[in-house]
Amino acid sequence: MGLSVLKHIIFTAALLGLMACSSAQCPGSPLPASAIQDLQKSFTGQILQCNWDTSRCSLLPGRNQSTGIVNLWTNLTYTLGAWNIFDYPQLVLRPANVQDIQTAVMFCKKYCLELGVRSGGHGHNQAARVKGGVALDLRLMRRVVPDFKNKWATVEGGALSEDINNATLPAGMFVPLGLCYSVGQGFALHGGYNAVPRQIGITVDRSIRKMKVVLADGRHVTASRYKNGKLFWALRGAGSTLGVVTHIQYKMYEYSHIKARQLVVFYTEPAFRALLRLFLNRGPQDPALDGYVSLSVGPPPVYLPVILVNAVFSDNRTRAEQNAFFLSSGLSATTLGISDCSISIPGFPNCRELTYPEYANIFTAQIKSYDTVMPVKWAQWVGGGLNISAARGPAFEEAVVQAAVKPLVANARRMPLSIVYVQILGGAAKSSDAPVGSAREDVGFWMAASWANETTTDTAIGVVRSFTAAMSAFNNSTQHSYANQHSTNDPTIAPPVEGLLGGPARLKRVCRTKQQYDPTNFFKRHVYNNTALLAACGRLGINFS
Repeated sequence: MGLSVLKHIIFTAALLGLMACSSAQCPGSPLPASAIQDLQKSFTGQILQCNWDTSRCSLLPGRNQSTGIVNLWTNLTYTLGAWNIFDYPQLVLRPANVQDIQTAVMFCKKYCLELGVRSGGHGHNQAARVKGGVALDLRLMRRVVPDFKNKWATVEGGALSEDINNATLPAGMFVPLGLCYSVGQGFALHGGYNAVPRQIGITVDRSIRKMKVVLADGRHVTASRYKNGKLFWALRGAGSTLGVVTHIQYKMYEYSHIKARQLVVFYTEPAFRALLRLFLNRGPQDPALDGYVSLSVGPPPVYLPVILVNAVFSDNRTRAEQNAFFLSSGLSATTLGISDCSISIPGFPNCRELTYPEYANIFTAQIKSYDTVMPVKWAQWVGGGLNISAARGPAFEEAVVQAAVKPLVANARRMPLSIVYVQILGGAAKSSDAPVGSAREDVGFWMAASWANETTTDTAIGVVRSFTAAMSAFNNSTQHSYANQHSTNDPTIAPPVEGLLGGPARLKRVCRTKQQYDPTNFFKRHVYNNTALLAACGRLGINFS
């Protein structure tokens, strides 16, 4: 008998033994020392034991690690995936391979511990916040293997956009990802609005060939359109409710024809209105255009509100033709910052035509500056979608300005890094068959309200609630919301789970799939409100043991 076969038999037997443990055998919290010692024998990655009183995690000795202390407050943004962490796990497990993930899943089942999964740590919904449980941090699994001949890239579950870009962009190819370098693979489990969704669709639709996932029973399975097809469909939108995705195989695209522009325009209300109308009126008629217009509040100490315009042209458009598009807003070249391109102003790339690799990394330096000192501690994301006829009316423009733009400008010093943006969608993005709520709309709108001082909480949440209420007149929240851009379970703000999953019919398919692959609802830490998801499934007669 070969050694690999013997290892497989031993590991399978161990899994079956753990699965046989009943809830009556759960020792409760905190874990006994013997449990952690046993875990150290079988887990080859890194194990961190956390102390709630000191907000620190100790890196325990093991096969591939040295001992040490990790300060949760400064390290947690990219350890557990949230800016404001107050609930600490007992353990943070960093698996080195698939077998470690299987071990972690079965360990949590044996000791009745909740499991939260962190891929890139960029998510707004804080799914890895597991008080007294286990946070599974995939940061050691970041391998990217591109196949340039067949135009596929196989990516491990902890890989960041930066890892994938570094492996593919130098060869003239790209994987459709988020623009922030720290975006992880959770991006692809709940939709995936990339730089050019109107051209190639949202990422889950045309750009994922297959996934590999560890299920609640410890099995590691492959899901594609041709194998475990129901699971594959549900993973592309409700992935975090079904298992731990260990690998994704993405389609790669050439980018030589793609050019981008970013305009940073000093805020005035007329300028914002003009640029918003430009994207809403001309954008949908321009099939080669992707992008958005936003109002963004700068970081301290300046707190400067600016209009940020990102436009991506997929037709080799010349810079003069690009400028003509912006000038059709009725704003002058001086206002748009494109009148004298002999002058280069740091932080204002208005005159520069960006290649796709430059555009894909345009926020990297800024966001990396926040890795050690984050200027905000709290954030709330909300948003939705609407059809173009509703968006073009004066009422939508007025609602965005009065309920979002003016409040953010007025509270700029209290709410740094807050942003509201309106993105043109449609095109290939509208043909999605995945359980993604906002995929069938022409226009998306989102707000991120962030703040640094707890005394600002009521003001910031008030802005979010007012914006949500104003948008409800245009957004069909039962059908068209986007899970990756929601971070709250507040019932006065959060959309119904039906809206996040694309409507009642798709919700029903997700519930049935989860019942098949996770009948005990082991994976309850995900981007959706777990209570709301179970209730919605229950109303359809689909329940979990």
